[in-house]
Amino acid sequence: MQNILNFLTELNANNNKPWFDAHKKEYTAIKTEFLAFVEKLLGSLSALDTQLGNLEPKQCTYRINRDIRFSSDKRPYKTHLGAYFCPGGKKSGMAGYYFHIEAPDTQFIGNHLLAAGTHCSMPNVLTSMRTEVFDNTDEFLHNMQRASSFYLERENALKNVPKGFPKDFEHADLLKIKDYCLCQEFSTERLLSPDLLDFVVSEFEKTVPFVQQMNKAIAYEING
Repeated sequence: MQNILNFLTELNANNNKPWFDAHKKEYTAIKTEFLAFVEKLLGSLSALDTQLGNLEPKQCTYRINRDIRFSSDKRPYKTHLGAYFCPGGKKSGMAGYYFHIEAPDTQFIGNHLLAAGTHCSMPNVLTSMRTEVFDNTDEFLHNMQRASSFYLERENALKNVPKGFPKDFEHADLLKIKDYCLCQEFSTERLLSPDLLDFVVSEFEKTVPFVQQMNKAIAYEING
């Protein structure tokens, strides 16, 4: 992972097309290294969560080019690498497991990250997940507790209980969530450790019931 981190750090300091074009070989090398890790991680996760099916690494990874069409930030390249493992692949809208590496001092997330769940779901899907949390609160709380090394993302939570749910619900704060996502940041020291894969797999294993509960609600809305 050191080569990947070195490249991302250099890219962060030289985020322009001429520099990137001059370092295409280095990018190809670190991309190959990252895909090799993703393939190993995918194999382990598929054994833990059989709902992932027969994914391939390319269904879980992203282009390094940024979409700058509607952004005031015109830097052409991402300074992070990420992989998202979910049923049907990264574009399916299903809940899954996200592994993220970024260069120091980029302020994208601010650290390396493990995340499990969903992000930016469609309104109807979000309502279905909220209904699942309301109807099966004890299961949801148990699944959160099982993954106690993660925190529930609350940054974009609503101020009020959404329409259609009782305002006096005991766990109303859980219905205000917009991203049903468990997060855990981890250090560069951990990223560079020889047991990185074992660490990531063991941490994601704690989140499998949470992800599967969310996917039950998502599938109910998507599949009818």
